Amino acid sequence: MAGSVGVIYLRPVLEQLLSKVGVDFSSYKSGGFKDMTRSWLSPTDRESAKFQELINEIFDNFLAVVAEGRSLDEPKVREIASGEIMTAQKGIGRGWWTRLLISKTHLRQPPNPEDENQRHVGYTLAAA
Repeated sequence: MAGSVGVIYLRPVLEQLLSKVGVDFSSYKSGGFKDMTRSWLSPTDRESAKFQELINEIFDNFLAVVAEGRSLDEPKVREIASGEIMTAQKGIGRGWWTRLLISKTHLRQPPNPEDENQRHVGYTLAAA
């Protein structure tokens, strides 16, 4: 599977679970958003809006890096940056990649996380 450019942030909300077992938290903070990543309460509307603002900023920065790195116009990158997950063949069919490179060595043996050259081993999609 391959995916297009996108940004995601996951945050578990354990409020109901903690309530069931009688666990409660107190929070003392220096700013309104200081504990907005807390998992013991659901986010407020203001926190959700702030998170979306951050995600959008990260996404825009990421788009610029991808556009520059692949020598594409940013509007073209934005067009394909749906975050959609697809097979590599579908991405090649859409012209997002030119080919799928698979190393025979990596098909025979799993990558060694201790080896700097093998930490990010897997399928490589060549840019169109």
